[in-house]
Amino acid sequence: MYSMTEHIREAIDLNKSRMPLYAKLTDKKSLKYSRRLIIIEYCCLFVAKIIDHRAAFFHKHKVKIISTDFISMTKTPVFKSSFAKHINYKKEFVELSLNETRQSLQTLIQKSDFGGIDTLCAQFLFQISKSPHHYGMIRHLFESIRRIAYLAPLHDAECQKRSIKSSIPLSKILLRLHLIILHQAYLFDKEIAFIQNKGVPFIIQDMPRIELENPYKYSTTSLI
Repeated sequence: MYSMTEHIREAIDLNKSRMPLYAKLTDKKSLKYSRRLIIIEYCCLFVAKIIDHRAAFFHKHKVKIISTDFISMTKTPVFKSSFAKHINYKKEFVELSLNETRQSLQTLIQKSDFGGIDTLCAQFLFQISKSPHHYGMIRHLFESIRRIAYLAPLHDAECQKRSIKSSIPLSKILLRLHLIILHQAYLFDKEIAFIQNKGVPFIIQDMPRIELENPYKYSTTSLI
């Protein structure tokens, strides 16, 4: 099954391959940001291995936690040197206050209110949709948080069918890991906004769109 480690390694490979392309478009101004992102991704590999180890038990019982919570980076949009014509990339970066949203998410995670998490993420994603040329990192995180919250009860329902321990604690760990990096992701978005305001879709096109889908909907596999 697909793993968090594989997801991050794919991200590293993609960002390494696109780093010189962006450097050429930005007169090397994007280089330090590409390098920083890749270093952070390498650091995340240690956590990913721990998560994958925890997920292995569920995978043995055909519960698709982790393997479906993350989207393969192979689904990332093709590289383009500029934004689509309809995007007003010169629109300035609008600062956001994430403290209240982050606190609300913490409370919802504590209560295992996955529907509430879904709603809050949907509202936030709608808010930033007015600036499609900015907020690439936090958009990715909120889409990911929403998907994990959507899948959490589905994974757990499969655990109940198989009479094994609940997968909810692992889902909540994933959600909390996202919250830990939320503020830094926002600051990164803020730092690179000047590149995007020049028409270069740096970061924006470097992550796959994360949709909500039920991986068990058409499953006919045995419970054994």
